Amino acid sequence: MRIMSYEEVPAATIANKGLDELYESATGFVKSFPIHPGGECAFTVDLRDDGAVVFPHFHDVDQYQVVIRGTGKLGAADIRPISFHYADAYTPYGPISGRKDGVEFFTLRSAEASGFYPVPKARSVAPCKPGRNLAGVFEHGPRPAPGECARSILVAPQPDGVAVYGIRLGAGARLEDDDSLAGGRYYVVCGGALEHAGRRYPLHSLAFAAGNEAAPDFRAGPEGAEVLVMQLPLPSARYASDPKNAAHRVTRAAPSS
Repeated sequence: MRIMSYEEVPAATIANKGLDELYESATGFVKSFPIHPGGECAFTVDLRDDGAVVFPHFHDVDQYQVVIRGTGKLGAADIRPISFHYADAYTPYGPISGRKDGVEFFTLRSAEASGFYPVPKARSVAPCKPGRNLAGVFEHGPRPAPGECARSILVAPQPDGVAVYGIRLGAGARLEDDDSLAGGRYYVVCGGALEHAGRRYPLHSLAFAAGNEAAPDFRAGPEGAEVLVMQLPLPSARYASDPKNAAHRVTRAAPSS
C-alpha cells in the first residue's frame, strides 16, 4: 500500500504540442502520483480557464475519474466535487468541460495507458465493443461521532469487482475496510484528513492498495474524514484480443491465488 499527500506532488504544465485532439485550455497543469506499480497510472489534470474542454476519447485501460475542483459537464451530466466516473477500457466518454475557473480531476487507472484514442476518429481500432460508463456523486455530509465509521455504497459491487464506496469517519475512527480488494482500490481523501504510520494526509491525498494486499490501516484525524473508495476490476475475457492490456491486468491488478 502507498499513500501520498496532494501537497507533496509537484505540478507540471501540460504541453499542448501533440494534444490538440485531446483537450483545449489556455492554462493546464498535471500532478503525477507514483503510487501504482508499473507505470504512470494516477494523476490530476487541472484546467484553469472558463470553457476548457477535454474532447471525447477512450483509452486501452480501465479508469476512474474524480472531480476535486470546479464545475462543468461530463457529457450531458453536471459535474462538481465530488463527482466520480468509471469507464471500461475502449469505452468512449466526454467531453469534459469546465466553467468559470475550469475543473480539476483525478484520473486513476488499472495500468499505464498507451495513449488516447479520439472519437469518432479512432473508434474502429478498439478490439471490443464499448463497456460501462458508471457515474455518481459522493456528497459531503455530517461526519459520525468520534471513533465511528459510516460506509455507503455508491456503485454496487459488479461481478468483476468494480465498486465504489463513500466512507465517513468520526474523529480518530479506524477506516473499516475488508481484504477483498478485487483488482485493487484507490482511496481519495475528500474531506478532513487520514493518519497512517505517524503521518497526516489531508484533503486530496491519494492511496492505492493492490488486490493481493491487506486492507490499509487508516485512521481519521481529530477533525474526522471523508474518503472515496474505488475498486478496480479483475481480469476479463473481454480483453482477450489485446495481449498488451491483458498482460497489464493480470500482472498489475489481479490478486494472488
